[in-house]
Amino acid sequence: RLTNSRFDFESIRGHVRVRWIETAAHPLGVSTAWESGRLLRAIAPSVAFSPFYLLPWWAGCPRVLTLHDVLPLHVASAVSRRGRLLFRLALRGTARANAVVTSSEASRREIIARAGIPAAKVHLVRPGVAPRRAGDAISRPAILPDGPFALVVGIKRKKIGWILDA
Repeated sequence: RLTNSRFDFESIRGHVRVRWIETAAHPLGVSTAWESGRLLRAIAPSVAFSPFYLLPWWAGCPRVLTLHDVLPLHVASAVSRRGRLLFRLALRGTARANAVVTSSEASRREIIARAGIPAAKVHLVRPGVAPRRAGDAISRPAILPDGPFALVVGIKRKKIGWILDA
């Protein structure tokens, strides 16, 4: 029932080194770990990378997971009591991954300290764009107001919002 409305995967789907496989499994369903492991066993990749922290069970290959933070472990208001329990259970699986990537040094330290994942498994992979080359000009997008501004991207009440503050 879920349809992709955020990303254009056509360039990836058509790449010569990509074998595109879609499944009806829900990304957060009870059977997700088993179903994704079953799929990985069937296609037998040399490694499986997930942009999420749920461990595919019995995948038959090394697994690399993404864990952005462990907020539910130290901010009680972030999730319900049940949500915190489920997150802790999921982290037990995350700890069994061959590697875990995260996007900031602060998150890496928290994951090591609070999630019980060995430091040797937690790797920092910064998101972003390539550094500017010498001679590249910086141009301000025309839509921005004059003067200083901040761009904040976040989720509130199931909507993504942008705030510009001059």
